[in-house]
Amino acid sequence: SAYLQAGEKPSDMNAKAEGFLQPAEEGSIVSMRQAPGGFQVYTLSNGVDVWFQKDAKAGGRAYIYFTSQGGKAALDKSLYPAYELAAMTAVRSGLGEFSGSE
Repeated sequence: SAYLQAGEKPSDMNAKAEGFLQPAEEGSIVSMRQAPGGFQVYTLSNGVDVWFQKDAKAGGRAYIYFTSQGGKAALDKSLYPAYELAAMTAVRSGLGEFSGSE
């Protein structure tokens, strides 16, 4: 089965695309709050919110996800199942120049 095969080890962990808007300036932490699900939310002086969730199973690795305004919240609730399917398909198989492991 495909699930028993070894995965492909990424040779380069740097972003290959500039798909996200960059903040105009670096930010420093101006506030921190706890959110449901064990998240700590840091608000930066440049308007960026950083959501952090510690994962004991991650070992020395860090998993980083970027999001922007819109996404699922911009959809009608009837489209949520299609969104979930499309998002997980993209995450598992890759999107654009990114492989599934990136």
